[in-house]
Amino acid sequence: MLLVKIAVVAAICGFLFGFDEGVIAGAFPFMQHVFKFTPFWEGLMTAAVPLGAAFGALFGAGMSDRYGRRLLLIGSAVLFVFGSVLVSLSFNVVMLTGTRILIGFAIGCSALVTPQYLSELSPPAIRGRTVAIFQLMIIIGTLIAYLSDLIFDSANLGPFSSDNARWRLMFLIAVIPAIILFFGMRSAPESPRWLVMKGKQAAALGVLKETQPELGQQELDRTMNEMVQDDQAWEQEIGWLHLFQPGIRRITLFCMTAFVFQQLSGINVVVYYAPQLMKQLNYSAVTAQISATVGIGVIYVLATIVALILIDRVGRRKLFIISFAGAAISLAVISFVLWTDNKADDVYALYGIWSFIIFFSIGIGPGPWVYMSELFPTELRGRGMALVQLVNWTMTFLVVFLFPIVSTAIGIVATFAFFAGFCCLAVVFALKYAPETKGIPLEELQARLGIGAGGRPATAG
Repeated sequence: MLLVKIAVVAAICGFLFGFDEGVIAGAFPFMQHVFKFTPFWEGLMTAAVPLGAAFGALFGAGMSDRYGRRLLLIGSAVLFVFGSVLVSLSFNVVMLTGTRILIGFAIGCSALVTPQYLSELSPPAIRGRTVAIFQLMIIIGTLIAYLSDLIFDSANLGPFSSDNARWRLMFLIAVIPAIILFFGMRSAPESPRWLVMKGKQAAALGVLKETQPELGQQELDRTMNEMVQDDQAWEQEIGWLHLFQPGIRRITLFCMTAFVFQQLSGINVVVYYAPQLMKQLNYSAVTAQISATVGIGVIYVLATIVALILIDRVGRRKLFIISFAGAAISLAVISFVLWTDNKADDVYALYGIWSFIIFFSIGIGPGPWVYMSELFPTELRGRGMALVQLVNWTMTFLVVFLFPIVSTAIGIVATFAFFAGFCCLAVVFALKYAPETKGIPLEELQARLGIGAGGRPATAG
């Protein structure tokens, strides 16, 4: 089925996103033998990707509406290739950080466009699942990065067996999926909703027939009419301030806050610094640290597959609430075990990390991505998702950058207690504000949320 092919190809962006998150965890112990990292440079180099992603999201916002979702994903693939090659050629910390910012730019652009592209192509009944594939591919990318790190750590690479060669190969391998993404997107169709926005109704109808062949002519006509009417309602000039109009403001603030809490759960500390955390739990050898990290990656993938099954059955809201509650308990367990400083109990901290990953994966992880791709009206979706992603990447940068500095200053125990506290606050936030959107056509969501043309509250008529 064409829709399956599109979902898989587009979600390779998620794979590349996750791969870069994971590869740095395994590469860093080898990079330490080549470069001298202070806590500042360790944080900045590790967080360079989310820093670049913030700029990539802003760039993608305007370009996505102007040139289309497909072209932006092709361009992102090209940047991934060049960025991966340049990172592997880095000869000092400054170049390494700068080239990782370039990769981050590609990730930010593609992470903005991919959920938008998938949501606009998918039928309502499976839209959450389809968009959640992006999140699943992020996790699979992370796991594959951990596995490749383990292979490059333990394998006999002949002339490439030095620490300096191993970490470079770890980054260079990302070129392969980036090339697959490039050629895959070249044969993929454009989003039908973007085609309607550009006045290309015939082309949009053709894409709908290809991606949703089960639709009869009556359903096709209804879907097309809804998209055209939605577009006509937004014919006036759309600006950034529309995101804060009374009818849209609560959507904008909800999506922004959802990503703030996602990052303050501490997930990227676990993903980016997993080997260092394993070292805290007395895994002293680099191979043992990476092996334990692979175990985390496996659990991450399996739990995300479960989320893929549940998200269109249980719904977004319930999973969002449950996952934050479970994550809070898991983080509290990790903090408590580390506080007791009893080496015999370290295994419980590892169980806490596994539990945290499971709860994160079923709701906190996919939830904000699905929500932002669904809630914004078509003509505001690009800008809305860009603003939300700017917040997301800024928070990711701050958390990843500050972790080595903060954990050195206040200790790892207080750091995890901090994350647990924010997960508790997130439960209250989700209970009060998280909507349920499963199974609702995108064109109907505005009416259900009380949003009229131009972002104004809809009036009863």
